[in-house]
Amino acid sequence: AQGGSVVKALLLDSSYAVRAVTRDVSKPAAVKLKEAGAEVVAADMNDEKSLKSAFSGAYGAFVVTNFFDHFSKEKEFEQGKRIADICKLQGLKHVVFSGLENVHKLTGGKLKVLHFDGKGEVEEYFRQIKVPMTSTRLAFYFENYLTSCRPKKCPDGKTYQLGADEMANMFRFYHMRPDRNVELTHKLNPDLKTFKQFMVSKKDTFKDL
Repeated sequence: AQGGSVVKALLLDSSYAVRAVTRDVSKPAAVKLKEAGAEVVAADMNDEKSLKSAFSGAYGAFVVTNFFDHFSKEKEFEQGKRIADICKLQGLKHVVFSGLENVHKLTGGKLKVLHFDGKGEVEEYFRQIKVPMTSTRLAFYFENYLTSCRPKKCPDGKTYQLGADEMANMFRFYHMRPDRNVELTHKLNPDLKTFKQFMVSKKDTFKDL
């Protein structure tokens, strides 16, 4: 959701030449991005050579790692570190990284949240090697309701979500603002709301698609 949404947002501005990086350029989503005007290239986070080629000549990058591909904090950090090193080597001027808090560090080792901790360590590494980096720490996407998190009836309460397009436009904002603070970590967490507040009218309802 993140990468494709960022590409679509950047394609709205003709001043950008947009390169989308994916493991499989033949997938329907990749084909659609190419048809929309993006250069689509193949690379793998575990393959340094392909990443160097993908990042070659780039001004900046949006980087997202996926813990749920392998469920390994160590592997996520390894992948993020590899990308950070390549960004440093290639001289990228600005990286926006889809990060999260290092919960283990923040709690003095009391808690572990592996899909947070790995991203938090990657954030720290970007800063350690002095790659200009902005971290965006995102909430839950509305789009998840269409796939892995279809709603089920539970007790009433409050929650918070955001849309992938909102996230993508925030990334675009960072690159367009010449006075941006690249050390800023922006938490894209909207105000807590009830599901009733998400509804436009009483006729609205959640249904399987």
